[in-house]
Amino acid sequence: MNDFFHYLTLPELLNGAVIALEIAGLGLVVAWPLALVLALLRKSPIWPVRWAVGGYIWIMRGTPILLQLIFLYNVLPQWGLTLSSFWTAVIGLGLNEAAFSAEIVRGGLAAVGQSQLDAAASIGFSSTLTLRRVQVPQALRVITPTLANEAIAMVKNTSLASVIAVSELTLRSQQIVSVNFDYLPVFTGAAVIYLIATSSLVGIQRWLETRLDLDKQYERRQLMLSGTPMRRIAVVQRMRALRTHDALPIEPSTTSAIDSPANGKLDPESVDVLVRGSRPAERTSAHIDLHERMYTEYRDAVRAAAGRPEHVPGPIIEVSGLSKRFGSKDVLHDVDLTVNRGEVLCILGPSGSGKSTLLRLLDGLDSINGGSVIVNGLQLCRVSNDRLPTAALARRVRSRDRLKAGTALVFQQFNLFQHMTVHENLTEAPTRVLGLDHRLVNDAGEMLLREVGLGELGHRYPHQLSGGQQQRVAIARALALAPEVMLFDEPTSALDPERVGEVLRVMKQLADQGMTMVVVTHEIGFARQCASRVVLMDDGVIVEQGSPDELFTNPREERTKDFLAAIVGTH
Repeated sequence: MNDFFHYLTLPELLNGAVIALEIAGLGLVVAWPLALVLALLRKSPIWPVRWAVGGYIWIMRGTPILLQLIFLYNVLPQWGLTLSSFWTAVIGLGLNEAAFSAEIVRGGLAAVGQSQLDAAASIGFSSTLTLRRVQVPQALRVITPTLANEAIAMVKNTSLASVIAVSELTLRSQQIVSVNFDYLPVFTGAAVIYLIATSSLVGIQRWLETRLDLDKQYERRQLMLSGTPMRRIAVVQRMRALRTHDALPIEPSTTSAIDSPANGKLDPESVDVLVRGSRPAERTSAHIDLHERMYTEYRDAVRAAAGRPEHVPGPIIEVSGLSKRFGSKDVLHDVDLTVNRGEVLCILGPSGSGKSTLLRLLDGLDSINGGSVIVNGLQLCRVSNDRLPTAALARRVRSRDRLKAGTALVFQQFNLFQHMTVHENLTEAPTRVLGLDHRLVNDAGEMLLREVGLGELGHRYPHQLSGGQQQRVAIARALALAPEVMLFDEPTSALDPERVGEVLRVMKQLADQGMTMVVVTHEIGFARQCASRVVLMDDGVIVEQGSPDELFTNPREERTKDFLAAIVGTH
């Protein structure tokens, strides 16, 4: 036992362990960034790149690390690159690990659904920003345990570096044993040192998993907020600091919307309602006036940052001869459609009629096969290139065009970023894409959440909300883009009947405020009450369109009559 403790604390072995950890750490610095690059190149639309990366991974995973180290150690000098055995081990182990980690990273990125990528594209994220802010953070939650295993394996694989005379822990153990022949205590001491080193990596893994646990993050945030009882006062002070329409600061003595509703100052209860943002029925005139001022300033800032054109004459949406195919299937056939500013257009039709595809094309999420889509004077869609996947082409040629055109899409399945809080979902695009001031964006985000009745839920994560609440957050996120036109893709179809009213109330409020809206829906009541015009689609074409009264009470086409009979029971 004394011999064991002697070798466990022997400086020569401990120094060897330090060298092993240095090789492993530097090897991972080489491996993991390279693994991300390899994982992305595996999905490249250029087939020689895919084949080259696939061949590299095949060779590195299929041959022993020992042979790879010997090859590098003996071949690199012949190529004019002379490295020490230490750096040869770092590079060799790093290149080998990159091949294994690339497949892990590729699986993690694939686990991030297409809906998350569509959501990122819809708010103007570039491919790089989508990777950095959406794909990698969500993938890390999936691949952290596996990458931790790879890190532990890397530490153990440093023992193979002894073959090229790297004086790490295993080689030093062998050298000591070759002198004194104390096999058991020397190798047991070395094994315990390895175990201590790898156990520390397990501790780091558990810490990372805790940091990536959204529920634990929420609990920590709530504990931090519980220590700030003056937060509501701070919110009111930020509101008072808002600039007027002429961009001049409000002086402390100036009477603001908070101080003067109709007669004098708000009482404490009214201030509390204003900050919390209760349901619209409880809003005071000061509440409404203040929010209008806030949103006007914010909307002007968004328009300027996005380079959005002003006062474009004619319809806000012009679709001409639009055609779209998926493979050999024609989804849209020569569609013509215009939408005027302030109009609420409801699109009805059976499943598979092309409604959602049309809406995606209005937001530029896919390329087209013919025709044109012009929104706010800007051409959004591009004709597809058969050599590139259409979705990849659409994202490649356009990142901020949607923000410049002023479109905002509310998805059927919400498509909120699950790793971000409700408030972060609203503020990502304005701050990271448009570069707006954080304070202005934060204030606008809090205001929008109050407007949809969720003022107290900004620090929660989407999975902690009900379906109706998530859809209202999705509407608020779309409004955070200060859109010229809102696109709704069956916004209530994924909700329980009890939650449908919550979303329809917010949509009706937007319609009453004059927001231009294109709504794909099966809610006939909403279409009757709020639509300026109703369109019926079937088999990729517009069958009939007209005012709600015309289409619901006196349809001209037999297909329209059959569809209405099926959904409302009347001919």
